[in-house]
Amino acid sequence: MTTSDHTLDASTWVDRFGSELFRYAVQRLRNDSDAEDVVQETFLTAWRTRDSYRGDISERNWLYTILKSRIIDSVRRRATRQSFFVEDSSDGDSPFREDGHWHHEPTATAWLERSPEAMDDAERAEFYEIFDRCLQALPEQQRLIFTARELDGLETDEICQIFGITASNLWVVLHRARLRLRDCLNTHWFELPREHR
Repeated sequence: MTTSDHTLDASTWVDRFGSELFRYAVQRLRNDSDAEDVVQETFLTAWRTRDSYRGDISERNWLYTILKSRIIDSVRRRATRQSFFVEDSSDGDSPFREDGHWHHEPTATAWLERSPEAMDDAERAEFYEIFDRCLQALPEQQRLIFTARELDGLETDEICQIFGITASNLWVVLHRARLRLRDCLNTHWFELPREHR
């Protein structure tokens, strides 16, 4: 389908998609002002490049693709403004032995029995609310890098370039972020009876 087969109505984008694009951006950037900026940039970019829209995906998905790119740009700008520390992996607090195996094998039963796939819709929504709180409790560098890698699917080279870190630093940061998330979820989800959450 070509652009001539498609009439893009930019005047309806804000009404139809503005709120959900803003919520998505706030979840990633945790800053209302930055989120507003990237959503505005998304609409401007979409309007300027409307001739390239071929109609092979929905307008909504097309706008999300642009938004994700603008979010990455925002994170890149934030990373250059801040001096992100590089986490040292030599502090000896790793739960893994040198051969890569656990010092003490974690109990996987609770995780398997109460994984999101095994939950009903209400419990799954509650889980993701707690997961989001745990994610937001991470130090900013860990949160941004974990989000870029695990939620936005950025590649190692791109993340390293954005944050000005090496691949080994990246894996240290991701490792620590996963440990903190695991501990937080263990405390606030897996080990806490539902009526007390």
